[in-house]
Amino acid sequence: FLLNSREKTRENEDFVFYNNSSAQNDCIVHEGDNRTGLGAGDDESVQINFREIPLDVPEFRVYLSIYNPFENEHHFKMVKHVYFRIVDRESTDELLRFNLDNIIETSNKQQAVIYIGKFERTPNQNWTFESHGEVLEGSLKEVAEQYDIIVKS
Repeated sequence: FLLNSREKTRENEDFVFYNNSSAQNDCIVHEGDNRTGLGAGDDESVQINFREIPLDVPEFRVYLSIYNPFENEHHFKMVKHVYFRIVDRESTDELLRFNLDNIIETSNKQQAVIYIGKFERTPNQNWTFESHGEVLEGSLKEVAEQYDIIVKS
């Protein structure tokens, strides 16, 4: 979710996910949804070009979610080795790894959404990342609505 200074999206395209794969100027591109978890390596990737993020976006927030969790009766406790990582595309260096298995195992919530954290623009136009790792009640639709996204029923 690309957010303005009021911590709301500017337009529906500021919500990048499997049904809207890119934000304005392709500054953030979701490279596809893996609904099976099969295969080696990362199941899903999101490319971020920090230089192209519009100046009226001082932060963006990252969530992991399960597709149609309630209809399919799926939740994160059914998934093993859940992690979020940041990799420099040019050097392929891993800059951050956030393992989520412990957060998932200790939660008593029916987890379909995990708030990973937020990227914030600094006054000198660099970006910082603040991790959260918070399991949320509800679905991605409910998260989107809190940022003023209009979700079709």
